[in-house]
Amino acid sequence: DGELRLWISLPTLEDVAVDVGETEVRLNQKGRAVVLPLPADLAKDVHGEASAKFSKKRAQLSLTWPLRPESSAYPTSEVRTKETKEVSEPSPDSSPPSDAPAFGSIWNKNSWHWEEKNCLDLATQEVRAALEKDPGWKHVPALSGVSFVMKDISVRGDASFALRKGKRILCYELSATLAWEGRDEFGCQLGVKGTAKVSGITPEDDEEAQVEIDVSASSKGGPEAKAAGSWMQGQGAKLISRALRPELLREAILAAE
Repeated sequence: DGELRLWISLPTLEDVAVDVGETEVRLNQKGRAVVLPLPADLAKDVHGEASAKFSKKRAQLSLTWPLRPESSAYPTSEVRTKETKEVSEPSPDSSPPSDAPAFGSIWNKNSWHWEEKNCLDLATQEVRAALEKDPGWKHVPALSGVSFVMKDISVRGDASFALRKGKRILCYELSATLAWEGRDEFGCQLGVKGTAKVSGITPEDDEEAQVEIDVSASSKGGPEAKAAGSWMQGQGAKLISRALRPELLREAILAAE
């Protein structure tokens, strides 16, 4: 399909230096090096740098190289000249350009070499902001103006930036717990509260966060409190999952870094 893909099982990228070339992948960790050569019959057709994606949930590093477009059996002189030039001239990727984005540490000023930076605090901050500030909690029309307050939000898991060749690859796998309570249109306690557990918070576009809602209603709450609890277990769970959609949370973390 015009791409060469390689999956490497890795529990974490911390303290792992990854050097990706056009013919091999080299892993270095605490003085130990592992070299993974690409299949020779495919490596010769690699055309361009690899893109990388690390999934903590799958404990897997995915690398994708573009392959050279298929050419005729008898290439023209123009094609032969271009191929000769590509082989003889140094790769432009061998050194960082002067204007490469500076996200790396002192030794990696241009973010050109593979480096992993922990960003759990930043991810935690954005998860809390997404849950607390979502306008969907305020004056819910279906409940005659009832609002919900999210509090005591706790986030656990791993989150990091992988830097290479001026690019940032964001990886995170998080879970969260929180307490919530319902309030009437005047801001007074409604007599209904509960907790929520959120798991599977990742940057994968095809994976939605899973939400479990517990409800505790006071016997004095009445039908309004009961309706609020039912709404929270249904629409409230969907609202939490939607607030943590990968495309929204991913962009928020990248923008805040």
